[in-house]
Amino acid sequence: MLKTFIASCLMLVGFSRIEATPTSAFWTVCTTDVQETNVPHIDVDNYFRLFHHNRDQSAIWPIDVGLTYGLFNWNDMKAEIGIDYIAPTRDPVYFNAKLGIAEEKLFTYSPGMSLGIFNVGTKTHGQNKTNQNIGDFCISKSLPEAMLIGGRVTAGTFVGNHTMGKNRVGGMVAYDRQFCPAKDASGTEYHKWEFIADYASGKNTIGGGGFATIYYFTPKISIETGPVWFNDQSINGKWKWSIQLDIDI
Repeated sequence: MLKTFIASCLMLVGFSRIEATPTSAFWTVCTTDVQETNVPHIDVDNYFRLFHHNRDQSAIWPIDVGLTYGLFNWNDMKAEIGIDYIAPTRDPVYFNAKLGIAEEKLFTYSPGMSLGIFNVGTKTHGQNKTNQNIGDFCISKSLPEAMLIGGRVTAGTFVGNHTMGKNRVGGMVAYDRQFCPAKDASGTEYHKWEFIADYASGKNTIGGGGFATIYYFTPKISIETGPVWFNDQSINGKWKWSIQLDIDI
């Protein structure tokens, strides 16, 4: 029975969502943010069910430990590269990269823009291939603070390999807003709290959405948590809760 259970879990791992992401929103990569140049970033992402259900073998996903590095900053254009180790899985290594520019850098009132690729797995042949190779393009724009709206809206599109599922092309949308201005001991200004929500279309490994509350211990250390749901439960199972720790070194 134990061998059968382990084999079933490995099969689910092979087909379930494995997302090795660059600088991202919560569930999706729908953000134009890019890691600061020459600053390494570590993130640890957990996804699990809050309640026990019999035969729910996808109740807990493998843990994603990622390292992202700000590669360069050239004429207001920033780039990052990253590697993720997702364990326990048979092929745990994934790669990602991203190029972006912030708002109002190209011209007055210009939106932020980014171009990236993620879920670049190392298994390209046989069953349970991991080379999803999803490319994405996003634009973002901050909203006016009038009438307490504020925040930032981001929209994007993606296209990937057939390994990601039925719908290889789709769209993304996200919204984020920061609250409670603060300063650290050195006088650096930041916000203690942030709300974020995002969604990706399609029946595929990234199709679904979520929303989270983020708390910043310092400008460089934060924790975010919230629920995530999926467009295709046959791939990712039922909705899950996520806790994500982010640290700039």
